[in-house]
Amino acid sequence: MCDHTYQVGGSLPENAPSYIVRSADLELANALQQGEFCYVLNSRQMGKSSLLVRTFYKLQAQGNVCVGIDLTYLGSEFVTPLQWYKGLVAQLWTELDLTKTINLKEWWQEQELSHVQKLGEFIKLLLNFFPNQKLFIFIDEIDRIQSLNFSVDDFFALIRYCYNQRAINSNYKRIAFALFGVAAPFNLILNKELTPFNIGRAIALDGFKLGEVQPLIAGLSSKFVNAHRIMQEILAWTEGQPFLTQKLCKLSVSKVREQPLKAEDFINNIVREYIIKNWQFQDEPEHLKTIRDRLLYNPKNAGRLLGIYQQIWQFRSVARDNSKEQTELLLSGLVVVAQNHLKIKNRIYREVFNLRWVEQQLASLRLYGVNFDAWLKDENEAHLLRGLELKEALAWAENKQLSDLDYRFLAASQKLTQQETELDLARAEIEKEKAQFALYAVREANRLLTVARRNASQKIKQQRLSKSWIGIVAIALTVSVIALRFTGILQGLELTAFDLYTQQRLIIDAPSRVTIITIDESDIQNIGQFPLSDRLVARSLNNLIRHQPRVIGLDLYRDLPIPPGNEKLQKLFAATSNLIGIEKVVGVKISPPPSLDKLNQIGFADLIFDRDGAIRRALLSVRSDNGVDYSFALRLALEYLQVEDITPKPLANNSSQIKLGKTILIPLQPNDGGYVRADAGGYQTLINYRGTLDRFTHYSLSDLLANNVPAKIIRDRVVLIGSTAATISDLSPTPYSRFLSGSNHQMAWVTIHANIVAQLLDAAIDGETMLYTISETKEWLYIFIGAVAGAYIGWWVRRFWLRAIVAIFSVTITVVSTYIAFLQGWWLPVVPIAIALILATVAIAVITPRLLARMRLIETVKQLSLICARQPTVKKIALEYLKQGESQKNKVLIGRIVSRY
Repeated sequence: MCDHTYQVGGSLPENAPSYIVRSADLELANALQQGEFCYVLNSRQMGKSSLLVRTFYKLQAQGNVCVGIDLTYLGSEFVTPLQWYKGLVAQLWTELDLTKTINLKEWWQEQELSHVQKLGEFIKLLLNFFPNQKLFIFIDEIDRIQSLNFSVDDFFALIRYCYNQRAINSNYKRIAFALFGVAAPFNLILNKELTPFNIGRAIALDGFKLGEVQPLIAGLSSKFVNAHRIMQEILAWTEGQPFLTQKLCKLSVSKVREQPLKAEDFINNIVREYIIKNWQFQDEPEHLKTIRDRLLYNPKNAGRLLGIYQQIWQFRSVARDNSKEQTELLLSGLVVVAQNHLKIKNRIYREVFNLRWVEQQLASLRLYGVNFDAWLKDENEAHLLRGLELKEALAWAENKQLSDLDYRFLAASQKLTQQETELDLARAEIEKEKAQFALYAVREANRLLTVARRNASQKIKQQRLSKSWIGIVAIALTVSVIALRFTGILQGLELTAFDLYTQQRLIIDAPSRVTIITIDESDIQNIGQFPLSDRLVARSLNNLIRHQPRVIGLDLYRDLPIPPGNEKLQKLFAATSNLIGIEKVVGVKISPPPSLDKLNQIGFADLIFDRDGAIRRALLSVRSDNGVDYSFALRLALEYLQVEDITPKPLANNSSQIKLGKTILIPLQPNDGGYVRADAGGYQTLINYRGTLDRFTHYSLSDLLANNVPAKIIRDRVVLIGSTAATISDLSPTPYSRFLSGSNHQMAWVTIHANIVAQLLDAAIDGETMLYTISETKEWLYIFIGAVAGAYIGWWVRRFWLRAIVAIFSVTITVVSTYIAFLQGWWLPVVPIAIALILATVAIAVITPRLLARMRLIETVKQLSLICARQPTVKKIALEYLKQGESQKNKVLIGRIVSRY
C-alpha cells in the first residue's frame, strides 16, 4: 500500500483499501435490515460519513432502496421553512431518480398542507412507489438544524410518526432512518413540551482497535520491517481516533528515511514534530482547531466546559453525570466514556490541550483572572473580590456555566463581603452613638457660624477698599499699557483713530492757494496715449503760463524724451523759472528732467507709507551726496512763500526745528503719536489733510487744452499737474481710504502733494496749525490719568450697570477731548488712555469683591472667636465648617487669625 491510500479527512470511497471495518459497521447494517431507526451521533472526524457511505452501498447491493440527504446542502442562514422542507423533498426526488416520473412542482402545489405534512405525504408516496423494497433514508450533518433560525421539531416528530405508524400501517415497516452528526438526542427536539426524540438505536462508533487495523498495517509494511510495532505506537498516541490514526500513518510513511531502531522513539518524534509542535499552524486539514473552536465558540458555556476538562486533566477522570456540559465535551471528541467516567481520549489531546492551555483560556475568559490565580495558590481572603469588582464579576457570571472552582471563588467572595458588611454595620452603630453625642455640638456650631457670618457681613457692608488701591492699580495698568504699546500691538488701533479724526475734521474754507490740473481716464482716452508726448506737455504749460501762476508743479516723470516736441519742451523748461519738476530718490531712482535739474528746479516726489500702506506722513527733505534734497511739495511751497518774503530759518535753541513764517516745523520721531519704532528717516511731519480732490479747485487737462480754465483760479496760485487715472496706478491709501461709504478710496499722489503744499502755505501765512505730538513722558502721564479715572470709577461706583455706564461715558469724554485736541493740531494717544481707563475699572471691580471677601472672612473668624470663647469644641467644629469650600490660602489665613485670638 502506498502512502497516498491513507486518506486524512473527508469520507472514504466505498472500496477504499484503508477503510477500517469496526463493530459499528455490522451493527448498523443489521439494525437497519431489522427495521430499526438508528442514529450515529458522535464527535467530528470519527468516520461517521465513511460509515454512512459503506452501509449505504452495502444495503443497496442487497436490493434495497437507499437515499442520502446532506443537510449542509439545504443551508441554514436566511433559509425559510418552505425552502428547507421543499429542499428535503427535492433531494429525495432527485436521489431516487424520480424526475421523469413525478412533476415535483405540480405535486407540491397540489398539496394544501403544511410543510412537514407535505414531506410526510411524499414519504408515503415513496413507499407506494417502491412497494416491494425496503427504503433506507440516511441523513448526514444532522447537527446543522441547530444553525437554523426556525424550529424543526416537527421534522423529528415526523420521523417518530413514521416509526409509530408501523403498528397501524405495515407499509411503514419497510422504511428506516439513519441519522448522522455531532449532536445529542436531547438536542434534536428543543421544545420541552413535546415528547423527546427517544426512538431508535444508538450506534456507538469507537476508535480503531489493533485487531481491526490490518489494512493500515499493510500500508506501513511497504516502509517498515516492524510495521506491527509501528502501528502499536501510533494507537498508543491516538487511541484509535480515525483522523489522527490515518494522519500518523501517512506521516510515518512520508517521513521515514531509514528503518528506525525503536518504533516508540520514531513515532514519538513524528507526533511531537508534526502534530504537537506549533499545532495551530500545522493542523491541516483542521482537526485540533475544530475541537478548540467547539469548546470556546459559546462564551457563556466555555468556562464551564474548560472547568470540567481541567478536572479531568488533573485527576485523570471524572464521574459521568450525563449533564449537558459533559455531553458537549463528549461531542467535541476531546474526552470519551470509560467505565462510567470521562477521560481524555488520547495522549495527543492531553499534550495539546494541556493544563497550561486550559489556564490561559480560562484567564482570557475571566474578568477576575489575576485574583483567581492568586487565590488558588493559598486561598487567602486578601485575593477575594470586593465591592464593584465583585458586582462586575457576578454580572459577568450570570447566564454562564463556570467551573466548580469559579463558583467556589465567587461564593467565598460573597461570604467575605457579607461578613465585612456585618462588621461595618456594627461599627456604624458605634459611630451612630458618637454622632448623636456630637449632634448638639454640630448644630450649635452651625448656628453660631451663621451668627458670626451675619455680623461680619453687616460690618463689612459699609466698608470700602483703601484709596491706595486706586494708585496701585493705576500704576500697574499704566506700566502694562505702556509695555503693550511698545510691542506695536496698539499701533493699528491708534492709526485707525487718526484716520477717523482726519475724516471728521471740519475745514470750512477750501484751499485757495492751490489748483490741480488732473489727467483722468477721459483725458487719456481723448489724447490716446500715456505718458503724454513732450509737445502736449509743452502746450499745456504754455496755456498755464499765459495766466501767470505763481508756481507750476509738474507731477510727471520726464527723465526721457517722449517725441514729438522734445526740443520745444526743453526750451520751455529752461525759460520757465517758476516751474518745478519731480524726481525719485528713494528705492528705485528716476532722474529729473535734465533742463530743470540744471536750474535746480527739482523736488523729489517720494512719499512715506505706514505699515498698512496708507500715507499719513510727509517727507520734506532727505540728505544726499549733494547735500539736502527737498520734496516736490516743499519746493512748491518755498517758491510760493518766497514772494511773501518767507524763508525757512532754524531755531536758535533747536536747529532741527524750522521756523517757516507763522509756524514751526518739528521733525517726527520714531515713537511720536501712535507710531512705534517707525522709520523716521529724513525730515518728516504729519500730514494735516485738507481733504480729498473734491475739496480742491481742479480742472481736467482737456479743459486746460481747450482754454476752459478761468484765469482767476490760476493767477498767483500753486498749480499742480498730475495723473488721477486709476489705470496709471499712481494712487495710494490715505486716512480717507477707510469708512467712506463702505469702499476703499485711494488718493492720487498729485492730490496728496497738493494737501502737503496747502498745509505748509496755510500754516506759514495764516498761522493755521500743523499736526504735532506730545512727548512720550506726557503721553505716559495721560495714560496714567486715564488709569486713575478708571480705578476711581471702579472704587466709587458699586453697582455693575452704573459702573459700566460711567466707564462708557468716561471713554466718550476721552474720545471727544482727544478729537478736540486733534482739531487744535495735537495728536493724543486716545487708544491707550481708553484701554487704561477700561482695564482699571474692570480691575478694581474684580479686586473689590475678593478683598471684601477676605475682610469678611477675617471678621467672621474674629466674631466666632468672641462668641465661642467658652465653647472650644463648638468653636473647633465651626472653624472646620468655615474652612470647607475655602482655598488652601484662606485655610492658612484662618489658622493665623485663630492663633491670635
